[in-house]
Amino acid sequence: RTAKSGYLTRRLVDVAQDLIIMEEDCGTEFGVEIRPLLQQDGKATISMSERLTGRTSLRDLPHPVTGEPLLVRDEEISAEKAEYMESIGITSVWVRSPLTCGLRHGICRACYGRDLGTRKRVAIGESVGVVAAQSIGEPGTQLTMRTFHTGGVRQFTGEDITQGLPRIEQLFEVRRPKKVAILAEVGGTLLEIREMDGKKKLIIGVVREDGSEERISYNIPASQNLLSGIEEGCTISKGMLLTEGYIDPQQLLEVEGLEAVQHYLLDGIQEVYRSQGVSINDKHIETILRKVAPVNRVRVLEEGDSSFVSGELVWKEDLEDSVRVISDHNQASLDESYNFLRDCKIIDAPGDIAKKESDVPDHITKAALGEILKPGGAAGELLVQDKEGELRVVLGDASFRRTTEGLELIKEFRAEGQDEVVIKAGTRLSAADLAKIVSMPPQPMLVRDTNVLDESEDAAWFAADVEKDGKVIIHIDSLVDSLAIKTLSANNISEIKLWKSPEHINLTDSMHHVLIEHYFGKQLTQAINSDGEVIENIIHSIDGSIVRGIVEGSISGIESEGNIITREKVIRQVLTERALGKVLLENVNDEKGNIVAEAGQEITSKILDSIASSGADDITVRPKQAPSDHRQLIQRISFVRRLREEPQWRPVVHGVTKAALATDSFLSAASFQQTAQVLAASAVRGDVDNLVGLKENVIIGLLIPAGTGIERYRKVEITENAEPSVSVKAETLALADE
Repeated sequence: RTAKSGYLTRRLVDVAQDLIIMEEDCGTEFGVEIRPLLQQDGKATISMSERLTGRTSLRDLPHPVTGEPLLVRDEEISAEKAEYMESIGITSVWVRSPLTCGLRHGICRACYGRDLGTRKRVAIGESVGVVAAQSIGEPGTQLTMRTFHTGGVRQFTGEDITQGLPRIEQLFEVRRPKKVAILAEVGGTLLEIREMDGKKKLIIGVVREDGSEERISYNIPASQNLLSGIEEGCTISKGMLLTEGYIDPQQLLEVEGLEAVQHYLLDGIQEVYRSQGVSINDKHIETILRKVAPVNRVRVLEEGDSSFVSGELVWKEDLEDSVRVISDHNQASLDESYNFLRDCKIIDAPGDIAKKESDVPDHITKAALGEILKPGGAAGELLVQDKEGELRVVLGDASFRRTTEGLELIKEFRAEGQDEVVIKAGTRLSAADLAKIVSMPPQPMLVRDTNVLDESEDAAWFAADVEKDGKVIIHIDSLVDSLAIKTLSANNISEIKLWKSPEHINLTDSMHHVLIEHYFGKQLTQAINSDGEVIENIIHSIDGSIVRGIVEGSISGIESEGNIITREKVIRQVLTERALGKVLLENVNDEKGNIVAEAGQEITSKILDSIASSGADDITVRPKQAPSDHRQLIQRISFVRRLREEPQWRPVVHGVTKAALATDSFLSAASFQQTAQVLAASAVRGDVDNLVGLKENVIIGLLIPAGTGIERYRKVEITENAEPSVSVKAETLALADE
């Protein structure tokens, strides 16, 4: 028992060692509601007056009958006043508490109240965390260590009733109890209780805001009984206990929040100690619970567009500052985007979202724009029309930079309302140029998509005539070559049409394929070489060497099974199968360079014969009714900023061991448990220990920051220069009285 109690004390000291009285008043508006701790029969285990004595009031409290002020804010409540308030029927009072103190490090005097050792207001520098840990740990040896067991009598299974020191450990470590009570997660009406094989199923009807009813069911194991009063037709409130057993603090956190967990742990710990005749002041337990169920630290669920990391434990104040910055940025971005787009007519937007609630047809509303710019939105861009024509608006400055990098600026870019040229016309936009552009309010830019031309050069063909002022400057079926690109740029052509997937026919490969497929392995009677002579000593079947000879031209023809197969016949067969009726996209030249078939011509039998006899190695064709791609070369483009995503978080409840390891000080955490893990993780993160608590300063060998060693007293010097003034004497006397 001594060892168990001693280890509990060590853990409590480790978690609370840096809780020192640091300031006069944190100025918080939050506190806790003090009520008497009642037993099941209604008798008070701890009276309200006992819980109130030495506390600081959070709010003014009027007399329930006369209306005269009983308490004023920040008044220390004396034992007499606490007993008087109890005697006149006041059942709850809001007070300041170590649980809700607004300081990041330590606790303030106002939230702590009276020092339980001196019976005066607590002094700045008092190490209340260590005092609390020792006050809770010391009576631990007086607690029972038994776990009662019913021996399987009830509902065929044994039932553990954890009491004494094991129950205290269970509460301080926020462990899931062996027998967990079921909590109602929503309020409603209990419609039905079904029994199946000893198990029970509760069906609760919940009325939603829109009037519809939703049914939620809970499965109750055979080993658990429903509490009295839980019957069909009864009203169920959110967080209500449905069965016997202990509450799981993590489930209570999900259902009712952090404050309910704090009250549950405080009352649960007090019940165990009082049942053993041990009296501990609430304030000590609250001091420890400040670290177990902290109000000022939370766990990040989704980092959003913040600098936090999902899963880490952070200060709530830092998170709220980050949310405030993101919210201000989002409002500024939305105002900027709306001012830019409000006079534009929507041509193309995601669904009908842009047009809803709009006063002006086809114009966007601020609410709809906010929906479009929400983080994670599926829409990538809008197409709008302003006074000058169509404008492509990319959503998000990062997407805009990716879209426009490498494009050519046609019209010089100036800062809005200024004559200074920021980027000259003809510049290919670099990352640095785009960084300048997105740092300014959005405005339309005229750009040429040189990437389309670069990708298409010598690889694509025009699917329509390109005209300028009614004159054809590039004909259909022309190759997109360097000359064509220069012509397009010089004439500022805004859009072109290119054939989709033209077919490139390699005659050599195609001949090889036809010979293998149709003639390979057949009987060979004779073969003629390119000079027209019969080849002697030839094999009697068509193999790879014969196929290769025909393809390369060393064999001009063969006789097989009574058929004469010439090279020209094979080429004609290839062209008939793959090119007949299609349109040539390139001129076909013979061996002397003469054009035998012009680009743009449909391949007829006559043209096919010309190509077959030309000796060409490959041709490029397209179907007569080929699909085409529409390519925009010049466009007006701009951007609007996407809204940033706020981080998501939830309150955290963790046991004293985890809380001690989650401290900001890696020296304190590493000297407690899991030394290698703590130091490795801190090294990876590059943590800095600011030496705020007691342990880390003991380890380093510095002055301990408690009592006279705290920061505010370190620079105090006492000198006997002269007689103290009257005001200094008065202040000294006042401090002495206090």
